[in-house]
Amino acid sequence: MSVKKNDRRDTVQMEKAASIKSPHFRIIYSNNLRAGISDWDIQLTFGRLEEVEIGKVAPVDYAHIMMSPGFAKAVSLNLVETIRQYELRFGAIPAPKVAQPKS
Repeated sequence: MSVKKNDRRDTVQMEKAASIKSPHFRIIYSNNLRAGISDWDIQLTFGRLEEVEIGKVAPVDYAHIMMSPGFAKAVSLNLVETIRQYELRFGAIPAPKVAQPKS
């Protein structure tokens, strides 16, 4: 996947290239995310909030993704653009209170 600068706007878009799915490819639904950094990379752990015992909900991790800071920035810009397009089509997405930045 390559990154391309859009001439009309100051955004970055991921080019859609033909891809081959690995035999290990799978789709994971996530409603929980932990993000972290090291000296070398950005790390994202995707999981789901699940009932682990009767009446007890906890995050269950399903995938841990590590990437270079430059690629993480490109992913971030692509996600912002994808959300913008989604909201143009379907309307504004209200941000969950836990996701709103603290002032």
